[in-house]
Amino acid sequence: MTRTRELQRLAQRLVRLGIVVVGVVLAGTIAFAISEDLSLWEGFRWSLDVVATVGSAAHPQTTAGEITSTLLIVLGVGTLFYALVTVTEFFVSGHLAELLQERRAQRMIDATSDHFIICGYGRVGRQVARDLRAAGARYVVIDPDPDNLEKASGIGVRVIEGQASDDESLRRAGVERARAVVACVDSDAENIFITLTVRELNPSAAIVARASREDSEAKLRRAGADRVISPYKSSGSEMARLALHPQISGAVEVDAGHRFEEIEVVDGCSGAGKTIGDVRGGAFIVGIRRPDGSFQAQPPAETVLESGDVHDGAPRDPVRSGTLMTGPIEDLRAAVAAAASEIGEASSAPTLERPRQAGHGDFSTNAAMLLAKSAGAPPRDIAERLAASLDVRLGDDLASYEVAGPGFLNLVLSDGWHRRAIAHALAPGFGGDGAQQLEKVNVEFVSANPTGPLHVGHARNGAYGDALARLLEFHGQDVTREFYVNDYGSQVVRFAESLRARARGEAVPEGGYKGDYVAEVAEQIPGAAELELDELGRRGVAVMLERSKESLLAFGVDFDIWFSEATLHPDGVAHGFDRLGEMGETYRAEGALWVKTSEHGDDKDRVIERSNGEHTYFASDIAYHVNKRERGFDRLIDVWGADHHGYVQRVKAMFEALGGDRDKLELIIMQFVHLVERGERAQMSKRSGEFVSLDELVAEIGVDAARWFLLARSHDTTIDLDLDLAREQSAENPVYYVQYAHARIESVKRKAGPDANRTTDGAGDLHPSERALIQKLLTFPAEVQEATDRRAPHRIAAYALELAQSFTAFYRDCQIVGSDQQAFRLALSDAAQAVLARALDLLGVSAPQEM
Repeated sequence: MTRTRELQRLAQRLVRLGIVVVGVVLAGTIAFAISEDLSLWEGFRWSLDVVATVGSAAHPQTTAGEITSTLLIVLGVGTLFYALVTVTEFFVSGHLAELLQERRAQRMIDATSDHFIICGYGRVGRQVARDLRAAGARYVVIDPDPDNLEKASGIGVRVIEGQASDDESLRRAGVERARAVVACVDSDAENIFITLTVRELNPSAAIVARASREDSEAKLRRAGADRVISPYKSSGSEMARLALHPQISGAVEVDAGHRFEEIEVVDGCSGAGKTIGDVRGGAFIVGIRRPDGSFQAQPPAETVLESGDVHDGAPRDPVRSGTLMTGPIEDLRAAVAAAASEIGEASSAPTLERPRQAGHGDFSTNAAMLLAKSAGAPPRDIAERLAASLDVRLGDDLASYEVAGPGFLNLVLSDGWHRRAIAHALAPGFGGDGAQQLEKVNVEFVSANPTGPLHVGHARNGAYGDALARLLEFHGQDVTREFYVNDYGSQVVRFAESLRARARGEAVPEGGYKGDYVAEVAEQIPGAAELELDELGRRGVAVMLERSKESLLAFGVDFDIWFSEATLHPDGVAHGFDRLGEMGETYRAEGALWVKTSEHGDDKDRVIERSNGEHTYFASDIAYHVNKRERGFDRLIDVWGADHHGYVQRVKAMFEALGGDRDKLELIIMQFVHLVERGERAQMSKRSGEFVSLDELVAEIGVDAARWFLLARSHDTTIDLDLDLAREQSAENPVYYVQYAHARIESVKRKAGPDANRTTDGAGDLHPSERALIQKLLTFPAEVQEATDRRAPHRIAAYALELAQSFTAFYRDCQIVGSDQQAFRLALSDAAQAVLARALDLLGVSAPQEM
């Protein structure tokens, strides 16, 4: 019996009671008119007053009038008492709460689309529901039996009481918006009628119908059923197959965990345009149905997936499908976006974020506030509607929700959702997009003058440029690491003069290079005291370059190209000038050659050739960037020192004048590094000889600590590198803490043994520390994306530290080896270790197996 019917019964009882009251009042009217000699109107007022006020407003003068008044009082009080009892019974028995719950369920159904409708919740219907539920599909059940509906609603199924062949029941179930209808009631005749009705109400819906009799199959197909299933026929065929081919059947059934699904390749999904072999972590694809209706069975790995394809396959990981290559958070974000689109048009893309405060759910969205204007409703009301839609879309994955503040919707996801999500963190390439090569990128960094050893400023530049290149490669970019060798110009002459002076035992000339390294280089060059300055300069630069290469390789930085500035002169510079001239971007004034950089965002035009014919430093920049463009790079990233800040606008203007897209040239300015030891800063000056070299830094604190501390802060922030902290082997040292977490997991794995089982399944509730660790793992792809887009490797360092802290809390709170959850917790530990190693590798920091 539905709650709506109970309300109807209440209304009927109250209506009957009202009729009795009207009859009593009319009888009293006549009695008062006769006994008290009143008009009918006055008698009516007396009768009404007695019933309403228990006789306080009427004063009869005759015995007959008093009797009438007494009877009316008794009847009035009795009627009121009966009404109160009836209404109270409705409240106390829970019918009102059930009615409100039923109406809320109906609102959820009204918010559902692209769902399934199961007509009949008997044995067949319940099995259909179980399979749909396991696949994460949204569905509604129609059944006339209250007992069946109670079973369904008890496990959270949306139900409609009624005959499935009835138009009203189907409409209440949202048949016009349904993807498919399963007609599985016991009666073939009713299934035929359901099919006819559904086909009329929603011609595009897929219909799967049950047939008990063979002659009903043809009738159901004529009625419009797309598929007809006979349970008896199907089970008989299966039994025959098992009897005839028991071994083959056993092989087919060996992994019942696999399920087959249709997965559509939609516009914008990461699988569109890729080959099957390039798609990672997706499915075993057994067939593809093309948009033209053709079907390709067992497609080879080189088959390209196109938008509109529908492929049949068994997902490798137990995750919800529907669109290709999506992860748990992406699925959740898509569900929020889909639910929001049903309500209105958001003013901007809804966010899905981890709440800052514990207790505010696993994820929070601001979608309701963005929909308020278009939906014309308060954000909190919209949040309730969103929750109702998400409850249907996510099914068991949504454990609970809360509408908070002005309209934030906080979502708590189930343990099952968290368990399944671990498989994604274990997948190869998790967090990146190694299947795509979106751009050919040149990253030029360090590029120190080859006139002195690399110092800690160059170390920061090297660590940053290499980490940025690693991030870009992790996202599928084709990256070239390039070192621009400044081996042309006055600094090389001064370096040669300094070398000659040290070789001859003379004082270094004014403006020359000092430091013991100059004498060391001079000693490595035979006949340095007598060589011509040009030759001495070339040999000195060659020695310094070899030293720089060795230092950088030891620091984990390996360049693909060492580009000599000297090779640009004179032909490369002349070619650059010609290009600018051909584009009408140069002019002569006061005997000099100028570039019209002011027309491209610079504060003034720039001289590239002086009146005496000498080229400015800017001339080499022009030639170098022309050379890069002609080598076919799609994007250029130049990582410069802080002293180049004033060159940004002029170089971008020059690049645009050459016909380049200024957005394709990124000029990143690094800030300074200060070494701090015992609370004091060390000074660095290459020419005075007072500096700390890259080699000395690595010798003091090691490669891992050096790279970590140089990358832990944003590149546009000055760093005070605490050498004392970097040397510590304690939890106070962040790089030691993160590496120790990785090594600890390896120790746990050794303790469990090489044959220990792993599973992402499990029984019992997840510990809060387990949930927190899983959630932190799942944010890795977003952190990598953000770090890449913002050119911010320091975000990876911060993430790695937070992940290590999450694992340490999990390790503290949850016994792993020897617990009844060992297999699950080992799988979770594997995922944490894999992501820690991946994050450390992006920073160029090692992930030790033991410490």
